[in-house]
Amino acid sequence: MKRTVFYSVLVFVGLGVACAAVGCREDSDWAPPKPEPQDAQPMLATRTITVGDALLNVEVADEETERARGYMFRDRPRGGGMLFVFPREGAHRFIMRNVTFDIDLAFISADGTVTQIVRMKAFSSREYPNRAPAHYALEVPAGWFQAQGVTEGAHVDIPADIRAKD
Repeated sequence: MKRTVFYSVLVFVGLGVACAAVGCREDSDWAPPKPEPQDAQPMLATRTITVGDALLNVEVADEETERARGYMFRDRPRGGGMLFVFPREGAHRFIMRNVTFDIDLAFISADGTVTQIVRMKAFSSREYPNRAPAHYALEVPAGWFQAQGVTEGAHVDIPADIRAKD
């Protein structure tokens, strides 16, 4: 009996070492896709907005194609973010496929209230939907909201000329 347990443990440990060495996944050759510069969206027009008490320079994605591309295949922004302006307040979903860095996303109502903040993981296929109607979404590098003390309920001041029009 002791010998059987010993050999079972030995086989289990051996498999564990082998799995660690080769990945033990069906897709062990998987690696995140490398960004292709030709696929990246060029930098969009920028504006400064106020998020809570912090000023933030943002690229404004107010066209459907700009919103669809977002930060895909781009480098992590330095000290800025991207403001998504939707034509109508409602339900919106985000996905991180082909985004190379983690992002914090704030859904924002028509009156500028942050209704939800979520952390989105790089290269994730998971959908991140809003739980309350949103007119805007703000993407910033992961940790920015926390560093600025911005929480749900904070106010975002969006200049009148870039506000969504219902």
